[in-house]
Amino acid sequence: MCIILSCSPYVRPDEKLIKTCWTGNPDGGGYMWADGDTVHISKGYMALRDYKRALADVPADVPLVLHMRIGTSGGYGPGATHPYPVCRDLGTLHALDVDCPVGIAHNGVLTNVPTSATMSDTQSYIRDVVAPLASRRAVKSHGGLCRSTLAKRTLSNTSRGSRLALLDAHGHVRLTGAGWSPVCRGIQASNQSWKYPRYLGWYDDTDFDTDFYDGAPYADALDAWCADCPSRGTCAAYGPVCPGMGYGDSRGVVA
Repeated sequence: MCIILSCSPYVRPDEKLIKTCWTGNPDGGGYMWADGDTVHISKGYMALRDYKRALADVPADVPLVLHMRIGTSGGYGPGATHPYPVCRDLGTLHALDVDCPVGIAHNGVLTNVPTSATMSDTQSYIRDVVAPLASRRAVKSHGGLCRSTLAKRTLSNTSRGSRLALLDAHGHVRLTGAGWSPVCRGIQASNQSWKYPRYLGWYDDTDFDTDFYDGAPYADALDAWCADCPSRGTCAAYGPVCPGMGYGDSRGVVA
């Protein structure tokens, strides 16, 4: 699924929020921020402690976009983490520390682009769709990817079912796709997985709130609470999708 957090200047997620997002999206993280002249991308963090340590060094007075990944295509590892620079070069797209005019993070699955063992759907989409769009005169003359109406329409139409977060050097942020919602004033999340920690049995103890399921293994919790739920398979594969898992007796998938 992945998750993106878009944070306004002087607003930052606390450690609990980052830990919850990471636990549900454990295949690596990255972030980007803008200083008025360029976008700084740093990614490839495969351990939560390293990710939190790096985030602590980001200035407080800048917009910040965080991404935590569940791998779906393009393999796993540091180079497949987000965000990415908007460019056509695959080597640069795999780079872990990049300064660029515009950065982009993606949440979702893009089915209309080619993928391979070394190229994810996001990388392919940036190379074939986003970078050419950024080069169009009609987009550049109207403020670029984060300001142009044509860019907004094109990004929305070509990434349906996904969420995108774009950040330019001037600190302009563009969020596209359905599903964005506020975590708090100044932080927008691309989906609601930040609300529900999950535990599927392979995370380090430091990444798991053992009180969440009252100490019960995840499979036991599913058997005890959700045996008749039609969404049980989804929960088993991806973690809780409804408040019933450890949140009282409510049932049903959250829209």
